[in-house]
Order: sequence, then C-alpha cells, then structure tokens
Amino acid sequence: MSNIVSYNVHGCRGRDGRHDIARCAAVVARLRPVIVGLQEVDSRDGEDAWTIFESRLEMHAVPGPTLLGAKGRYGNLLLSRFPCLAVHHHDIAVGNREPRRVIDARLDTPMGPLRVLVTHLGLGWRERRRQLKRLAELLHAEWSGAPVLVLGDLNVWWRPGAVGRRLHPALAHAGLPGSFPSGRPLFPLDQIWCYPEKLIAATATDTSPDARIASDHLPLVAELQVQAKP
Repeated sequence: MSNIVSYNVHGCRGRDGRHDIARCAAVVARLRPVIVGLQEVDSRDGEDAWTIFESRLEMHAVPGPTLLGAKGRYGNLLLSRFPCLAVHHHDIAVGNREPRRVIDARLDTPMGPLRVLVTHLGLGWRERRRQLKRLAELLHAEWSGAPVLVLGDLNVWWRPGAVGRRLHPALAHAGLPGSFPSGRPLFPLDQIWCYPEKLIAATATDTSPDARIASDHLPLVAELQVQAKP
C-alpha cells in the first residue's frame, strides 16, 4: 500500500500539553507513507523538528518554512520516498496576515513525474479566498495533464467540497472526513485533492489513540494508486 499523509502537527505539541516530535514522527511512520505533507513544523522550541522528521522517517525532505528567525524556523515540510526533480516556493501571504507559502514539487515516481503542492491556508475567509485564487492560478499556469496532488490544512470549515472547483475543475477527492479537533473530529480542515480522479482512493483519518493526542489535528491518509494514468 502506498499512502499519502497530510498532517498539521501543531508544533508537535499534543493535547496533553507535551511537546514531543518523536511521538508525531511515530504516528506518521505507522502509516507507512510514500508522500507526506506536514504543516506547523516548528524548531523554535530548541529541537530541530525538520531534521528529526527527515531522519526518523528516512525520506527525501523539501522544507518550506514560512517563518525564519534566530530561534529556528516554522512552516510546511514535504517528505517523499520518491526523489524530487524540481521545487518552487510560492508566496501566497495576504497583507499583514501570517506568512503563507506553497511547496510546489515534481517527484520522480514509477508512473512518471508527479506534481505535489503542500500548503497551509489562512484563518480569515477573505484571506483564504485570495489564497485559493492564487493557488488556482499556480495550478492553471502549469497544468500539463500530468498527475497532481494538492494537500494541506486548507482551514475550510464549511462547504469543503467547493475547494476543488475553486482550484481546478478537473480536481477530485476520495473523501473529506473530519480531522479537527483531534479529540472530536468534526471539521475537514485537512484535505487531499488529486488529478486524475483515480490517482487516490480511500481517504480517511488516523484515529489511533496516539494520533488523537499527538496534535490538535488528526493525520489525513489516502492511498496512492501508483499505476493511475490521466
């Protein structure tokens, strides 16, 4: 099984108040992923979470920090079993709101190049609307008909299925289960979108005891159909 995971790790601070990078890494490792998109990776508490995730999961790492400072960095991280052919980082910040970026990578997979975009959208609905428009522009600008994955914490509380239509009419999903809050997951803030439609299957959340406490979000998991063709 080839799993894809999208997971907001909340700085690796669990619902029990404990800061535990190893615990979050273990939650991801048990899912046996080939591609992982993490949000809120944070090394400002002293430990280098970026390096710890990379080493414990033994995957290629593509960091996408949104905040950089003397105490460390914070942001998105793409991890992959497949080598990265190319990567671009896009700024989608709106005004003086929190910095937001997109990791836009091409991975060398058995089915050929796979485009993967990882992001974390803003909290305000006007902010998100502008960021979704920018993300749609990025998708349309380099739409080649090759397989695409879009994954991340999109912070969409209502009508989550409308996201795909805003981004690209060809995008599909294999389920939008609730992933937040992890103790009682009602809202599908974390999402995985794909092209072609059969690229992924069986999207679900990991509701194991460790996953329920390691972060305020549950990991979102989908099965990658590696033989899929557009």
